Amino acid sequence: MFHKYLKPASWNNIPHPPIAGLKPYQVIAQDGSDTGLFTGYFEPTLRGSFTKKPPYLHPVYAAPTDMPIMPDRAEIAAGALANKNLELLYVDDAVDLFFAHVQGSAAVQMDDGKIQRISFAAKSGHPYTAIGKTLKDRGALHLPITMDSIKAWLREHPDQQQEIFNTNASHIFFKRNDANGPVGASGEALIAEQSLAIDDSIWPYGLTVIVRTTDPREAGKPFIRVMRTQDKGSAIRGVIRGDIYFGSGDEAAQKAGPMNAQGQMWVCLPE
Repeated sequence: MFHKYLKPASWNNIPHPPIAGLKPYQVIAQDGSDTGLFTGYFEPTLRGSFTKKPPYLHPVYAAPTDMPIMPDRAEIAAGALANKNLELLYVDDAVDLFFAHVQGSAAVQMDDGKIQRISFAAKSGHPYTAIGKTLKDRGALHLPITMDSIKAWLREHPDQQQEIFNTNASHIFFKRNDANGPVGASGEALIAEQSLAIDDSIWPYGLTVIVRTTDPREAGKPFIRVMRTQDKGSAIRGVIRGDIYFGSGDEAAQKAGPMNAQGQMWVCLPE
């Protein structure tokens, strides 16, 4: 149970006013640390079509139900899911699609002018590897590594894109989402700077938490929010590990991209 990671705390020692009816507990990791990593994500916008035709050539797949062993990313790119009627739609940009996998959702501007949202449905079960780390280890990128710098490198090296993508064996499957906004793994609508993705093998959905970390837009400025555990992510593993949802579109991307900072977390439970 997650309670073993909670240490009773006082509102006097928390960087947020008391919340009526709730008692705070500081989250402490297995090693006794009270600090962990907080990153950011957003809902990207893609361009797509329900029909495969130039330039819409990159399929967005639903999860297969008849495959006891899921293929990895390289196998899927090589055609492991072809002819299984799993294509939800097609998009025009492989780089943007890869990052939709990282974010777990997207709003797709269809060629008929309508918006079709897609949401996380399942993952292949293969391990997640951050391609930014792969590029750093190969000497292709240097710190600080951001989503924008990774995208720029991929677009400058189109002949190496798929090979780099394949170093992340994990593959995300999607489902169509006809709501007006992105929906988290909890089934609830995500709210900018109020929804937190966590390791759902440790934390349940629906918890009220306080996060204190550093604002990605201004170095050293505190970022303190009351949030709810509403989502999960392939790379979100650990007791003090959170991914902050920043919203949809370009402005949200500019906030989420550089978000990578240490911080603390408190869980607020009914008194």
